[in-house]
Amino acid sequence: MTPEYQIKADYDETADVLYLSTSAERKMRFEDDPQDAGVVWRYSRETGEPIGVTVMDFGEDWSKRLADLADKVSSFLRVEPSAALSALLSHRRPSPLPRNE
Repeated sequence: MTPEYQIKADYDETADVLYLSTSAERKMRFEDDPQDAGVVWRYSRETGEPIGVTVMDFGEDWSKRLADLADKVSSFLRVEPSAALSALLSHRRPSPLPRNE
């Protein structure tokens, strides 16, 4: 698979939502992933092309399944799996440090 788009990632830490986009287009339609709650696919209204993914509860629910999510994102956005994983890792919430008691 050759990369057709570059992924822009924005993470809202307060809401624990990751936004991945390949376009700055604002007119879009949304479709929930029927297999994974909290994953929303975004399409251009004008062309119908995939332009982004919204991942809710990113740090809470996806931290142990990043490879699976990267595969889904890669396939949907038509980017290399390594590019999808890189975007996901760049915005992953760090694990809490263990306490010394």
